[in-house]
Amino acid sequence: MPKSRSYEEFVDKFKSEKTTGDCYTPPEVYDAVLAWVRDEYGGRHGVPIVCPFWPGADYGRVEYPDGCVVVDNPPFSILAKIIRFYQAHGIRFFLFAPGLTLFSVMVPGVTCIAADLNVTYANGAPKETHEHELETAERLRANGVRCMFQIDHEYVKGDDGRLVDRGLADLADGTELKSLHACSSKNTVFSHMKNASRKRDAVRVVFDNFHNRGMSDDELAKCLRHAQAFKRGTVYVINSDGILVRIK
Repeated sequence: MPKSRSYEEFVDKFKSEKTTGDCYTPPEVYDAVLAWVRDEYGGRHGVPIVCPFWPGADYGRVEYPDGCVVVDNPPFSILAKIIRFYQAHGIRFFLFAPGLTLFSVMVPGVTCIAADLNVTYANGAPKETHEHELETAERLRANGVRCMFQIDHEYVKGDDGRLVDRGLADLADGTELKSLHACSSKNTVFSHMKNASRKRDAVRVVFDNFHNRGMSDDELAKCLRHAQAFKRGTVYVINSDGILVRIK
């Protein structure tokens, strides 16, 4: 199954887009997945591979050649809608998504494959990237923010000469992610702010309130405005509508 165009060309086309990471999957990851799909499902020579998800694109208007297969990383927030579109039009597909998202859509006629693994970053260090972090990153992506995870700790020498494990922000640009679920306590929010203030490179905090039913967006914003910790950086909230809003 040759790709209709190289994935490198697909990625290069959008390198000038500085404000979004809507569809970026590292080429080595994409190639590994595509090779697995070919081996597992017996892909024939000449079957075109389509990558319809990129910034500003409408997957419903993309040209799908006869017999093609979609292998791509779609917007997770509309995954069920995308799957139903492909089913209705008889288009074969293999889509990437976080595990919790896969099993939350549960569209009839679709097989979900969950990979039990951790992420190893470019410096060779392993880090477990949690589902809630990936989901928050997806919502940031939908707001035009590109997310690049990093190892969230470092070892430095303490005053006694011993190595001390110190925390770093979740993202390489200094963004700390805080996902709220059933959080109704101001003390919990204040604790998150104190924790962020201890991250050496943290310059902003994003509170994801999308799934939180314990505290409204207005209540969270008021709480964050009164928080005394993390005065050196900016604070944002992803509200219940999935919109990124700066609080202070």
